[in-house]
Amino acid sequence: MSRSETIALNSTSRAAAAWVPAGYDGQVHYSAVLGAAIPALAILLVAAAFLVRSF
Repeated sequence: MSRSETIALNSTSRAAAAWVPAGYDGQVHYSAVLGAAIPALAILLVAAAFLVRSF
C-alpha cells in the first residue's frame, strides 16, 4: 500500500467517524438506551446461568 493510499484511507475513516445523522437532536434518549440494554443484560445473565450450571 502506498503512502497516498494510506493517507486517503485514514482521512476517509476520520470523516466516517465524524458523521452525524440528520435526525440527531443532541439529547440522550434514555428510554432507547434502556430498551437496548435490558434485553442485552438479560441475555448475558442467561448465558452466565448456563455456564454456572454446566460446572
